[in-house]
Amino acid sequence: MRVLAEFVMRGRGQASVAAFLGSALPLVSWISASMVSLVILRKGNKEGSLVLLWAMLPLGLSYYLVGDSSGLIALIGTAILAMILRNSFSWELTLLAAVILASIGSWIFQLSAVQVLTTFIEWYLAMISSLQSELQVPSVEQARQAILGYFAMGQGYLMVSLLILARWWQSSLFNPGGFGQEFQQLRMSPTVSLGLLVLSMGCLLLRDQFGVWLGVLTLPFVMSATGFVHWYFARRGWSGNRFFYYYLALLFFFQLMCVMLVALALADSLLNLRKRIELKEG
Repeated sequence: MRVLAEFVMRGRGQASVAAFLGSALPLVSWISASMVSLVILRKGNKEGSLVLLWAMLPLGLSYYLVGDSSGLIALIGTAILAMILRNSFSWELTLLAAVILASIGSWIFQLSAVQVLTTFIEWYLAMISSLQSELQVPSVEQARQAILGYFAMGQGYLMVSLLILARWWQSSLFNPGGFGQEFQQLRMSPTVSLGLLVLSMGCLLLRDQFGVWLGVLTLPFVMSATGFVHWYFARRGWSGNRFFYYYLALLFFFQLMCVMLVALALADSLLNLRKRIELKEG
């Protein structure tokens, strides 16, 4: 991966070719968004936008032929997040932007990929019917809302993950160890965390109308708590195996882990757990 990042950084031509070819390969097209973001983070919005245009060509053709706009949404959304991070130097603002962009992306997907969305809805209803034969099967509209909620959450986490990869590339090439320190200090302000908590509670209370958006609202909490976990593990000097188990648990027990991470992020935001631990341990 580092070799790829080094190739991208050699110049606009190399970056454009790599981004174009990356977008054209079905199984790894996501990596093109990280390449574009790396150029934005290192060389600026103008240079990154030129590379972005090349990366959009294969995904635009795919959308024209297949009608799936998800790749374009993820690519453009990740590039915008890279611009926000470069200009603001704030992960908190970037994560909030990811929530908004993922929600907008879900709305765009609903309008631009009608046939693909219909296929997903039919699959979702068939799956629910087979798993819950004795329970009421959701209506088509309920299934549509569920799919759009899952799409928004998935796009949000995907865009942030691709941006993190680009930031790690940048750190690896130009500031070794810098991203690790930066990510470990990720912490939401009390105002932001309480605001997101109020929105999340609103989604729970108005589940029928807005419940599907709860998933994407967890994104800033999960990333902030993960930053704290990285800080704590590093402070304890724990090996990489613990990180592996952490992400494994996050992958297979996401709902349970999500509740715990939201609570951890809130506690860290309101109480500044890092400072308290440092003062306690000296």
